[in-house]
Amino acid sequence: MRREPINVKATEIGLQIHPNANVYGPCLIGGHAGADALADILASEMYKKERPQMTVDVGTNGEVIVGNKDGLLSASCAAGGAYEGATVKNGVGAIEGAIKNIRIIDDKAVYETIGDKPAIGICGSGLIDLLAELLKNGILNGRGKFTNPEKEFVVDEERGISITQEDVNQLILARSGLSLDQKSL
Repeated sequence: MRREPINVKATEIGLQIHPNANVYGPCLIGGHAGADALADILASEMYKKERPQMTVDVGTNGEVIVGNKDGLLSASCAAGGAYEGATVKNGVGAIEGAIKNIRIIDDKAVYETIGDKPAIGICGSGLIDLLAELLKNGILNGRGKFTNPEKEFVVDEERGISITQEDVNQLILARSGLSLDQKSL
């Protein structure tokens, strides 16, 4: 674990980009709140705001940051990589071909992929959309259970992409840690 940021030339760490490019990696905030949480704070400018703000970063670790110009608090939890595709059958990272958003129209999934490539799986933003759409359309009940006997929703039959009850359970489990962090702060 580094306690200070890094600032090196790309060639020093083996990146195959312009050899004079600088690579900057901010330090960890503390615990499991990492550079991604720091980037969230900087991008949202929550540290400049009068009113309290909340930022949630979902990844393998979930981070919740609450605060304003007077100070910030952070909490972290294990999200198990569910929203990065690690524990979801057809989950993938945010790469070309990943389904990034989904709507359900007339009981059929209508989606877009990153890079407009053929679908290879569903990334985090697509999974969040899909859960919301399944609830909105009554395919999942309020307890996160499928209302159909198959216990599955097919997103793209031709490509074999679906979401199962076990996938939903993994996503709920990951979300519960973030919810606890939000309530704690």
